[in-house]
Amino acid sequence: HLLQPEVLVAYSPHDVSHIAWAFARLEYKNEAVMAVLATRMSQKEFMGTFNPQDTANTAWAFAKLGIADEPLMEAIAEKTTDPGFLTTLQPQHISNIAWAFATLGMGDDGLLAAVAERAARDDMLDR
Repeated sequence: HLLQPEVLVAYSPHDVSHIAWAFARLEYKNEAVMAVLATRMSQKEFMGTFNPQDTANTAWAFAKLGIADEPLMEAIAEKTTDPGFLTTLQPQHISNIAWAFATLGMGDDGLLAAVAERAARDDMLDR
């Protein structure tokens, strides 16, 4: 059912990110399903509606399964480095996203600079 891309159109970002998270939590690497999820989540208008938890869960899930989907990770990096979004990230979100990129060996200088700056802010260090 999930392999039909038109099915995912009805799912919210929360739903789709939790499907990916569940597969990773169960350590069930179904590349066909993950590819369909990645394609949907890579769509700019869809990724634009992700909240910090959905974004961090998605990054973590793909890294946990060892799936380095470049378009998806680029979309996550773009979303994360958006100044309006970046300020909403909590320490757990930042650590999950940074861990995912490191685990997948996918460096993104803009992402690293943005999360380092966010992590060093006084409001983050007081937590």
